[in-house]
Amino acid sequence: MRYTSSHIEELAKEGISFIDTHKKGIVYLECDGMHDLEITLAIAPSKKVEDFLIDGDFCQDDLSVEIALVYNPNKEKDLYWMTWALNEILAHEICHYHQWLGGRLPRKGRRELPPSKYFLQRHEVEAQIAGWERVAQMTGDTLEKSAEIWFGRNVHFHGMEEGEWKKVIKKIFSLRAKLVY
Repeated sequence: MRYTSSHIEELAKEGISFIDTHKKGIVYLECDGMHDLEITLAIAPSKKVEDFLIDGDFCQDDLSVEIALVYNPNKEKDLYWMTWALNEILAHEICHYHQWLGGRLPRKGRRELPPSKYFLQRHEVEAQIAGWERVAQMTGDTLEKSAEIWFGRNVHFHGMEEGEWKKVIKKIFSLRAKLVY
């Protein structure tokens, strides 16, 4: 069974509820009728981050998605952007799960690529688009606007300058037109 946008919304609401009421911990995110993928969200405070950082990973070995969110305890939790980011990352990582099910996800252990090439891999283009489609659906923004927001808010992960990531976005959208899902 495929996870839909409604499933992702349900998972994100559960995650945001946990983030809003806990200072640290781990929660298993579940939604009705979907039990084939284990999704965990870990949250932790750290004064070393400005606002919050979120990252996720689809683990092929045990069919799980692990999401970590670190936030600054001296600042009020920005639930709007945390909701945005959690929806995006859930859609992105669940897309990797669907790719794995369909035999379209490369095996782990490949060499590291520079960010300007990493984001242009076929499986990453598809997953990035899935995440941006989810948040565009939530906010009413365009896919392009969602992509710019994502790259702008995640410089700490990709390390690219604005001019470089804007070129990557253009390439992603040109590659998207060639993808057949």
